[in-house]
Formats: sequence, structure tokens, C-alpha cells
Amino acid sequence: MKTPVVPLFALSCLLGAMVPFRIATAAHDAASAGTKTLATASAADDRDTRAGAASATMTASQVVEAHARAWSTRDLPGLLALFDDDARSYDRSADPHMLSGKRSNSIGDKRRLEAYFRETYAVQAPSRESIASMAVVGDLVVAAGESAQAPDFATRMRFLTAFRVRHGRIHDLWHIAWLPVEESSGAGPAEVIRQLIAARTAGDAGRFLALFSPEAKHFCPSADPRKLADRQCDGSTDATGREAFMRNHPGQEPLRIEVVALFSAGDLVVQQSRVTGLVGRPGEAVDQVSIYRVRDGRIVDTWLLGEEIPAAAARGDAS
Repeated sequence: MKTPVVPLFALSCLLGAMVPFRIATAAHDAASAGTKTLATASAADDRDTRAGAASATMTASQVVEAHARAWSTRDLPGLLALFDDDARSYDRSADPHMLSGKRSNSIGDKRRLEAYFRETYAVQAPSRESIASMAVVGDLVVAAGESAQAPDFATRMRFLTAFRVRHGRIHDLWHIAWLPVEESSGAGPAEVIRQLIAARTAGDAGRFLALFSPEAKHFCPSADPRKLADRQCDGSTDATGREAFMRNHPGQEPLRIEVVALFSAGDLVVQQSRVTGLVGRPGEAVDQVSIYRVRDGRIVDTWLLGEEIPAAAARGDAS
């Protein structure tokens, strides 16, 4: 902090010849402190730059794993370097038919994220997060894992979170599910989806349709990349549409579904698959990520989050 001019002038009238020495000393101390401050700021900038450069070379799944590590170890520079300048975070939804809620007011962009992280770290130890499963298609990652809660880390929560990662940085983060681990155990919901995949592959329309609740809703990717499958799909939004699709639209080749990942959090099941034989897409392999909500053994909601043609298939050399 700079020394005010007027008090120094008054002091010189009292101390006479001692003033030049004290002013010189104060100036030297201030300059030294300023140099240290600049050096500290420069070092912090260098750390941020290096962390940002490192994240740019990561895959989307590596960025998500690095996010969990940085949060758990209180690595604030490393954590912030993983977020885009216009990053946004979204709260969990209160509407069971929507995967994500409104944009967060407390941690809505990178500036707010930094303030939130600093305030959180100042009052409590961070939770210890670990990623157990991930589904990845393009720039979209859906991750499930556990969060051991401070201070004793005995309480464990199961989370389901979606990330959009672009150029090595988190562009959007959607909080989907958060529940005690004991409420997330059991293979029931995931087993329903395994049955669904088997029925769909076999072309067994009756068995396929029986796995859906009559009121089940289907959602497709939004045209807005900052929204998460919030658009009702055309043609199969109800029981009539599902039945018409299954019975009247056979593929031009046998449907093949290769399951890459299948995991759950409570009544939500995440599926990543490579699909060939889709209607209207003969000979084309498509990677898809979907989330299902399963209750009482029936599917009540499906969300197709994203799909893309694998790079190898796009080049024409897919096996």
C-alpha cells in the first residue's frame, strides 16, 4: 500500500534530516514488496498458463478425471484452468422429465466458479471425488462416481454429472443426480435396459414395448448445445408412436448394438453404444449416449444426449 504524501510531509518537519533515510528505506521496502507481489502474480499466471496448455492436450474423459482430482486436492489454479472462460454450470432439475435444471446463480460462469471455490475451500475441506464410470460421445461426457463428504469422509454420495468439453476445457457442466450411495445400489434399472437392448436387437416388438410405461416420454438432443436433450423426439413420443416405429420400420440390415458402457445412479441408467443397422442409415455405425429413467421395472423417460459417426467409419475404414 502506498504511503500518503501529506503525513510524510508533516513527518519531515518534525524529524528533519532523518526523513530522507526513512523515505528511502520505505521506498526500498515498497519496491521490494511490489516486486514480490508481481513475482507471485507472475508465478500464478505461469501456473494457470501451464495448466491451461496441459488441459488443451487432454481428451474429454481426461479433463473430467482431472476435474475430480483438482477439486479433491484443493488445486484451485488447476481446477480453474480446466474451465472455459464462458463456462456454465446447471443445477439439478426439479422436473423428473428434464435432466438438468436452471443455470446456477452461485457457480454459473468462470468468475463465479472461482469465487465459489475460494469460499468453499475457506470454510471446509473439499469432498473426495472419484470417477467410477464414464460414457463419452464427441465432446459430451457423462460421469458417475462417489463423493466422500468432509469432515470425516464417512458419508458417501453417488453423483451423475454431464460435461461438454471443448478444446480441452469444460464448456458446460450439468448436475443430474446426487443421492446416498446406499440408495444407488442394485442392478434392477440397469437390468431393464439390458433387456431392452436384447429385445431391440432381436426385433421382438412385444417384449421391447412391454418394458416402457404407457406414459413414457422420449427426448432428443437440442439444437442449443447448452441444453441437455430437452426436445421431445418426433414420431415416438408416446406408446402409439413407439409401437408404430417398432412394427412398421424394419431396418435394411440386422440391427447390431455393441454396448460400450452401461451404469446407473439411482433410477437413472446411462448407456453408451455403437449401433449399426439403424433405419435410413444402412452400413453406417453410429455412437450414441442415452440416459433412461426406470421405475418399478418400466422405462418412464429416455434421453438421447448425443450421437456421432466414429472417425474410422467417417474415413471409410471401420471394421
